Amino acid sequence: MTGGFSYVLDEKRSFFENESELINLDRVLSETMDPHRQNLKLLIKGTLQEYQEMKAKEILKGF
Repeated sequence: MTGGFSYVLDEKRSFFENESELINLDRVLSETMDPHRQNLKLLIKGTLQEYQEMKAKEILKGF
């Protein structure tokens, strides 16, 4: 896939250790990533509404 993006919940902090040189990794915490942060929040809220996932509730508490 070219030009796409994905969001990874890296609770064990192991994903970044195994990064491929073909991917750019950015955290959604910086101001420049705010559009992605807002999109991610909407995706998590959608998951919460559709499935009532406990993990989604936990993540949204920290947003």
